[in-house]
Amino acid sequence: MSNKTIKDIVIGETPATYLSYSDRYPATVVETFEKGKFNYVVIQLDKYVRTDNYGFSDVQEYEYSRDPEGSRYTFRVTDKGFVSVYKDSETNRFKKGSGGLCIGVRERYYDFTR
Repeated sequence: MSNKTIKDIVIGETPATYLSYSDRYPATVVETFEKGKFNYVVIQLDKYVRTDNYGFSDVQEYEYSRDPEGSRYTFRVTDKGFVSVYKDSETNRFKKGSGGLCIGVRERYYDFTR
């Protein structure tokens, strides 16, 4: 999260990037909350349109816009970063999910090599 703390987050404005293996998806922080001894961050995926003409290239440029219908992901804030979690429908408790999070930058990248 760069040199920012959870208190620096501006809901609906702070950019984020959802990390999925080598792919990255633009997002916006839409909620923070505390439950028990943990803090949580909720992101919502943004819309993106590729604007370059580089084809199957590592150099990729995009334009981003908010998507009120975008998928939401929840992350627990830890000393080592962010841990993806989801709520178990049977126990109503958070369980560890997959994916990573970077706060402070909004980025899309598609890895054509996989």
